[in-house]
Amino acid sequence: MPSRYIRHDNEVPGRKEFSHIQEEIRSALERGVAKIEEMGNSKPHHTSVYVGSAGTYMMFSRLSSLEPGDTRLRTNSDRTLLSLSKSSITVVTSPSRASFIETPVGIACLILTSKSPDKVAVASCRPIIQSAIQSVVTESSRDTWDDDGCEVLYGRAGLLYSLLCLRKNELVSVGDIELVISSIMTRGRFGASVYRDSIPNQQQSPALMWSWHGKRYLGAAHGVAGILQMLLACPLDVLNPYIPDVLRTVEWLIDCQDEDGNWPTKAPKHGKASGDENNELVQWCHGATGIVILMSTLLKLSSQKPQEFPVPIRLINKVMASIRKGASLVYRHGFLRKGVGLCHGVGGSIYALLSVSDALVLMPGDSDHRHNSVYYFQRAVHLAYLATSYERLTDNGKMGGLAGMCCAWSEIAQRIAAIDVEGESSEHTNPQPLSVVNGFPGYDDL
Repeated sequence: MPSRYIRHDNEVPGRKEFSHIQEEIRSALERGVAKIEEMGNSKPHHTSVYVGSAGTYMMFSRLSSLEPGDTRLRTNSDRTLLSLSKSSITVVTSPSRASFIETPVGIACLILTSKSPDKVAVASCRPIIQSAIQSVVTESSRDTWDDDGCEVLYGRAGLLYSLLCLRKNELVSVGDIELVISSIMTRGRFGASVYRDSIPNQQQSPALMWSWHGKRYLGAAHGVAGILQMLLACPLDVLNPYIPDVLRTVEWLIDCQDEDGNWPTKAPKHGKASGDENNELVQWCHGATGIVILMSTLLKLSSQKPQEFPVPIRLINKVMASIRKGASLVYRHGFLRKGVGLCHGVGGSIYALLSVSDALVLMPGDSDHRHNSVYYFQRAVHLAYLATSYERLTDNGKMGGLAGMCCAWSEIAQRIAAIDVEGESSEHTNPQPLSVVNGFPGYDDL
């Protein structure tokens, strides 16, 4: 069976090569945008963020905000938004199908948070959001509970992302966010109790566990890591009662990591990694890529808000060690054969390495953290450069195809352009002025 990744030469570019790389990336970005314009005019119309025009709109919107003088990008952004505004979107009846990425909630969220939304579209989008929130209320009032339907790609954690976006625009209340968090946590605690009863050593169990279609996934798309990622994006005063359970579950996740730095797709049958699991996938959806982003987010919070989000130094050290192993694997195995998208392509690998770089530059005290931040930034740049000559496309949507890669290329190019002029002769220039950090679209960009 062929490997899932393309081997590369591990020849990490230095600062002196950044100018040439930036030119190549900008050229690839230009070709990518042109291809998306062409595909948008010829392919059947899909509207989701994952594979359709909502993802394309997100790309054009992000790129135009980074290049405000580019009228072509702004025109495309406005045109795609208008097309979305005219699309037929239906109300949500189940929180298990209420996510940002794959349901009408995401489209409604994008329209409501756009700079100049159509008034008629706004009137039709508000009921979409309210129906999603009401579906959580309805299900929470029932006596029966399970641990399903909380993941990012389709479920409650994906709805939580939408509400956090809308909250920034004061379009939903903190109470709405609390309601979804409570639903996710109740199901997670129930799922953990069921899982605990199924393993031989109950001490090797997490505080939280969820399932999707009866399977206990660990990764970002359908599993524990993605749900925790969205919880950590919430206001910490709201999350505060649940932080101990979140940290316990993060530590359990670290204990599931294998010697190569990867994670099994599903929760181990014995409560921790046994070596019997199939750990082939190194992608955002399953494996190290998405989980490394979670670990980096935890580090950022512990550095930026130590009083509100206290993390024991013992756990910080475990997270750091886990990140080193996972990020090394993402770099080595992250040039994926499936394509350039964010979900299961090299675009997701680039954002994982950027998240590590961003987390380390914020770490207090140790001067080595800054050096290591550059180390991972250079590897993100290398993968972005390799992707310029690898244009196998799946679709034009953000998560699955070229639009997500265009976002990654744009962010790398912007970060290179923002590097301190004072350090031009140095190989260890600060790689990420925080004003140009955007993050993985639809996931850790809140």
